[in-house]
Amino acid sequence: MTVKEIISSTRSYNLHSHTQFCDGRADMARFADAAVKAGYKHYGFTPHSPIPFHSPCNMEQSQVEEYISEFNRLKEEYRGRINLYLSMEIDYLGEAWGAYMTIFPRFLLTTSLVQSTSYRLLMEKR
Repeated sequence: MTVKEIISSTRSYNLHSHTQFCDGRADMARFADAAVKAGYKHYGFTPHSPIPFHSPCNMEQSQVEEYISEFNRLKEEYRGRINLYLSMEIDYLGEAWGAYMTIFPRFLLTTSLVQSTSYRLLMEKR
């Protein structure tokens, strides 16, 4: 199901949440549980992606596989109760870093690409 199909079919969704892997306030399991209890049909995890330097707001590169594993575990645990989506909010740091990087091909990039493109256009207008 595409983002456009989700948002045109229901209002019971949240496709943007920060997790324990970045600057979020709760772990993914608590978010999934709360989303089910609130009646959500679709829920997306979008932690801040790794970047090429340390940041307290971003996931570390070494955490990516753990993030994917936890997503897969929750997707199976909540199967039939809610549709869960894996993504990242990918920071655009100029030509050297962005959603086009080869380390990001596994992620649904629709939201991140829009954010990156918007940021790039904003910076080009300066």
